[in-house]
Amino acid sequence: MITLVRTSAALVLCSVLHAATALAGPADDQAAEILESTGVNGGLIVHVGCGDGRLTAALRASDAYLVEGLDTDAKNVQAARRHIDSLGLSGKASADTFDGKHLPYADNLVNLVLVSGVGVQVSADEITRVLKPGGVALVAQGLEFPDTRHLTPDTSSLSPTWTKFTKSWPDTIDQWTHYLHDASGNAVAHDLEVAAPKHLQWIGGPLWSRSHEYDASLCAMVSANGRLFYIFDEGPTGIIDRRIPDKWKLIARDAFNGVVLWKQEIRDWGWTAWKRAEMEQIDWRRMPSQRFRLPVAIPRRLVAADDRVYVTLGYQAPLTALDAATGRTVKTYADTERTDEIVHQDGLLVLCIRTSMEGANVPTGKKGRQGQRAAAAAALVAIEADTGRRVWETEPGTVIPLSLVVSNSQVFYHDQDAVVCLDVATGKTRWRTPTGGAANSVWNTDLTLVVYKDVVLSAGRRQLLAMSADDGTVLWKLPAARGWGIINPPDLFIADDVVWYGQGNLHAESITGYDPQTGKPVRTVDLGFLITRGHHARCYRSKATDNYLLLPKRAIEFVDLKGGQHSRHNWVRGGCRYGVLPCNGLLYSTPHPCFCYAGAKLGGFAALAGERETGNSKLETRSVVGRLEKGPAFGAVSGQQSAVSKDDWPMYRHDAKRSGGTATAVDPQIQPVWKAELGGRLTQAVVAGGRLFVGRVDAGQICCLDAVSGVPVWDYIAGGRIDSAPTVYTFVVPPSGGSSKVRNSAENTKEPPKGGTTNSLVLFGSADGWVYCLRASDGRLVWRFRAAPDDRRVVAFGQVESAWPVHGSVLVLNDTVYFTAGRSSYLDGGVFLYGLDPVTGEKRYETKLDGPPSDLTVLDENAYAMEGTKSDILVTDGKLIYLFHNAFNTRLEKQPTPIKGELGERNLGERDFGEHLLSNAGFLDDSGFSRSYWMVADQWPAFNFAHQSPKAGQLVVFDGTTTYSAKYFARRNMLSPLSFPATDGYFLVADSNATRPVQVRSDGKGGPEFMRWLPQTGDLQTCWNLGVGFARSEPAKWLNNVPVRIRAMVATETALFAAGPPDECDPDDPAAALEGRRGGVLMALNPNDGKKLSECKLNAPPVFDGMSAAAGRLYLSTNDGQVTCMAAK
Repeated sequence: MITLVRTSAALVLCSVLHAATALAGPADDQAAEILESTGVNGGLIVHVGCGDGRLTAALRASDAYLVEGLDTDAKNVQAARRHIDSLGLSGKASADTFDGKHLPYADNLVNLVLVSGVGVQVSADEITRVLKPGGVALVAQGLEFPDTRHLTPDTSSLSPTWTKFTKSWPDTIDQWTHYLHDASGNAVAHDLEVAAPKHLQWIGGPLWSRSHEYDASLCAMVSANGRLFYIFDEGPTGIIDRRIPDKWKLIARDAFNGVVLWKQEIRDWGWTAWKRAEMEQIDWRRMPSQRFRLPVAIPRRLVAADDRVYVTLGYQAPLTALDAATGRTVKTYADTERTDEIVHQDGLLVLCIRTSMEGANVPTGKKGRQGQRAAAAAALVAIEADTGRRVWETEPGTVIPLSLVVSNSQVFYHDQDAVVCLDVATGKTRWRTPTGGAANSVWNTDLTLVVYKDVVLSAGRRQLLAMSADDGTVLWKLPAARGWGIINPPDLFIADDVVWYGQGNLHAESITGYDPQTGKPVRTVDLGFLITRGHHARCYRSKATDNYLLLPKRAIEFVDLKGGQHSRHNWVRGGCRYGVLPCNGLLYSTPHPCFCYAGAKLGGFAALAGERETGNSKLETRSVVGRLEKGPAFGAVSGQQSAVSKDDWPMYRHDAKRSGGTATAVDPQIQPVWKAELGGRLTQAVVAGGRLFVGRVDAGQICCLDAVSGVPVWDYIAGGRIDSAPTVYTFVVPPSGGSSKVRNSAENTKEPPKGGTTNSLVLFGSADGWVYCLRASDGRLVWRFRAAPDDRRVVAFGQVESAWPVHGSVLVLNDTVYFTAGRSSYLDGGVFLYGLDPVTGEKRYETKLDGPPSDLTVLDENAYAMEGTKSDILVTDGKLIYLFHNAFNTRLEKQPTPIKGELGERNLGERDFGEHLLSNAGFLDDSGFSRSYWMVADQWPAFNFAHQSPKAGQLVVFDGTTTYSAKYFARRNMLSPLSFPATDGYFLVADSNATRPVQVRSDGKGGPEFMRWLPQTGDLQTCWNLGVGFARSEPAKWLNNVPVRIRAMVATETALFAAGPPDECDPDDPAAALEGRRGGVLMALNPNDGKKLSECKLNAPPVFDGMSAAAGRLYLSTNDGQVTCMAAK
């Protein structure tokens, strides 16, 4: 076997690094001086006038930095990209061209703008626009930069060659330092810029929380001084198994661009810390949902103030102060073990310290419900934050979780019967006012306590009571109100000097605001039909700003408290228990485990901005003129490639139907022939005309290798991430020159006419918002088209990207190349779809999916289905083009796909269309989330169960007669599929293409007959009472239980190949196989009966969907950054 390395970087890495070392000293020294003098400790740096990129690369001093260089000279940019790639920094550092005037970034995005290039004409206003609050501009002396009225200059700490400017923090935005905003418990941001989301500021992973049935993955989130801090479980998505430990981390991001600044491991956390005995007695196959069994006070374990983070780094650990910029420990406070809540005000920490974290079990008496647990007694302790000196301490007593608040000179809490006020200086009791009982539970609370100016408000199970903060006198009261969802206490906000109370009425047509001093109604807000009917409210609390209430009925309902411009945003939501966060002029959404609105709902951590002056309204006036750039190979395409044949694999998953099947014959007895070490994350490889083309995802690079020998031929670096395989497009040049009919599929192969030559193009999209066309013979640019309607960049998954990225894999159908640009139809003006001439790049068709916004003038009773879409790789059935549940003809005219069915039949938004391959989470989602799946079907499968279905699984391929499905989940509980590694195994199923999934009624009666065929066959009634979902009505061709978690699969004429990590669960390292640290297994199976024909070990598992086959050979892209070619022994 031959092992090769990438010529463009890895092969010359030693010599490049040697040369770079000789020259890098000045750049490294200069970068260190710049970072020290500006005080920028991570985030996004933009270097204007980057030249050859040496200083740009040096500014990427650690993983906490993301750097992009800009230059007006394309040759400088190419040199910078090569230098950055030679250092292995592609993605974390990048370079691109710009017009010399306009910085192509979203507002408030950048930590440091460094201007060192000559001839730059960027204005101070433009620099101010892109700098985040507190951001810094550093301008080389001698450059023309006359207008600095919006920036504060400072040259005191710098060399005379630079001038420093700092952007001030505006008084129109607010921070969010505690779980409920601040020490007062009033969850209202005094932020005038948070508004209905229209723009993406940044987005990061993971896309999903771990499970709908497990403890919520996000425990806490706060923000201070331009940073965001949260506690999150990074354990494997989609799997809940007592043998596999959680991976809890305290994570810091830049609040304005999402760059991860640092992570701190948290031990003794999760179910093993707060409910081990209970969980060890439960049968996890029948486990009721645990997302409600998170200690209710956990979000109070994290507070941020100025440049400090206060946290308990374990469930029973003492309080620790961390440096907010670096995560380093500053102080651990003595005798603060079992701190359950933290409140900070004016340099004083007030802590609730429990005598025990175990509490006492209190049975509820309700059949089938897990018992409550009473919170243990607690002492309140006041500590000076800087010195750690203990100021005072109370005797242990009852302190209701989440009731501790502080304001000015007073401390308040609820002791289960009354509100108690202490003097903040001494800890002595000032007054105590009975209010009626409150639940003293570890898991939930029915109480909200807020202090506002000189009024204390207590909303409990019996009433809302307003008391004088001075002496506890009752000022006024209102009847009890309900909270949203299943376990949330009633809303209680004081926004814009008005009390808003108890909005959790699912049928409310208006809400009333009260005077905080008198309790008299002072404002009524008509809601119209803002609140939808059906389904439950979300499992998190409302939050607010002075302008809006953010209600959690279906996701986020914005109640405009002043102008009546309400809006409903079902396409974005927060994770269970915590929800969303409004501050810094942004709305932060968090990963969730919800299935509703598949195909349209946003995932991951995201920061969303309201409408901006530089925003969507200006997109309508922009033209495609100037967006097509012709490269040096335009009009001069003349290669020596062969025409596409049935043995080629010319595009993602082989063909436009994305079948993953090929007519080529691959011997089942195969072995490695060569390996190419390319490095980093790789795409699936495509092969045509004897050449192999593969993308280095994060490097934004296409590599071309000889498909037979693996020898590198050429490479091309684009301006952003390339997330999926390119498309090879072959056409014919007749003897007279010019292009004739285009052919690009195994079904439509045209041999060159006599006297003509065959030419191939490589087409792909990039996250920089462009679509590229390269000459396949040498990688030279033929053309590129800017699909993004504007050059506006954000940060996405740790890289700078366009606000309208294009997926790497474009679709070629009927002589036209189709693709999307955008992320969500609800953000940045929508998702744009294009059809171009693949030879010339000229636009043929264009459409846009924008929104649509919810119509609040009519009652919406469908709580599960919605219009709109995310972006994804396009797929076709040969006639129509599909994007999730949206269908288009070849002229990109949207076709009707009406919602069918009713809730009573458990139809949650199904739609009819032509049978084709689909994924309800997106083809590139490799998370293995338990409620997402692939399916070949003639309807959109808007249901969270398909593990019983034919032609459905976590990966699907098909050929002319048979569909093969890899299934991870053999079991289910009431609401989600389940999988237990090294227990039930994984399933590989073959079905006739004529078989159709059937949908079964919730009671299993009155609908189509179905087969229960997996290991779990109805032994739990709760497994069926919320709907079987999609199931089969006829037996499979064959079914195999396989000891491999299949992540890549290809159907060939002679064998079905499947590969993935082994199904193991090592007691000493239970997650090793799931994380790819146990290598991989490649199996060849007989496609007719599923019998294993051969098996071999892999050093690393394949990347998701990372296998292809061509000309009798198998190609694997693996997690270790290698492409392996395998052929007959």
